[in-house]
Amino acid sequence: MAEDDWSHTDKEWRETFEIAKGLGWSCEKTNNHNIRYLKCPDFVCQILVYSTGGGSTENVARGARKKVRACPHRSIESPLAAVSELLVNADRLLTAAEALVTQGQENLRMEEALELADFADALIDEAECELAKVSAQDESGEMSSSVERKLAEAMDKHDRGQKVKTEAAAVFDGAAERLKAAERIVENVLRPEELDLPPEKLVRSVDSGLRRADLDLRKLPQANPTVAAMSERVAQLKTKCDTVRLQLPA
Repeated sequence: MAEDDWSHTDKEWRETFEIAKGLGWSCEKTNNHNIRYLKCPDFVCQILVYSTGGGSTENVARGARKKVRACPHRSIESPLAAVSELLVNADRLLTAAEALVTQGQENLRMEEALELADFADALIDEAECELAKVSAQDESGEMSSSVERKLAEAMDKHDRGQKVKTEAAAVFDGAAERLKAAERIVENVLRPEELDLPPEKLVRSVDSGLRRADLDLRKLPQANPTVAAMSERVAQLKTKCDTVRLQLPA
């Protein structure tokens, strides 16, 4: 089929031709060169097309586009397989992006936990110094109310320091465990050549793949259950992608 058989002066018809051609329809010229027929792969559905003027209005072209997409006399396994691959890849990259975001968050929590532990150590050291001073003041063995109050304050500070240190250790250990889990996800999900990619780039790749999948699905019969399910999956992945994007570092 010559390429100019698919040409048309009207933009709406050119878009319809592109969709029909991609779905395996043929374009046949008649003896009247002003008229062509679009025929589905099974030659059951056909659409009359005028090269210029006549019936070649925008509304007619859009109606023809709907008929092409709704045509039941063809297999859509191949385009569905291509869309399925795009969705699987998008899901994979989003999983990796989420894990990379988690890595950043858990690294930050571990750093904060270390700072908290340093604060706790400083608090404990200060309390121990105060306890030593109180002990030195109590040479008689009989505590005055002032010494007793200072001792109680020092012991309370020491207890607070120990509590903070325990909490910091728990935060650090939890973050370290989640960090390792995220690292395993990244290693298992990404291909070797993708391991150094930042989450921002993975999200951009997902965006591109979902746009492609959405466009390809719009060319297929919308009443088909598989097409409808895949369209819903695209919407879900877009929402997930938006959520991950909001978590990316500024």
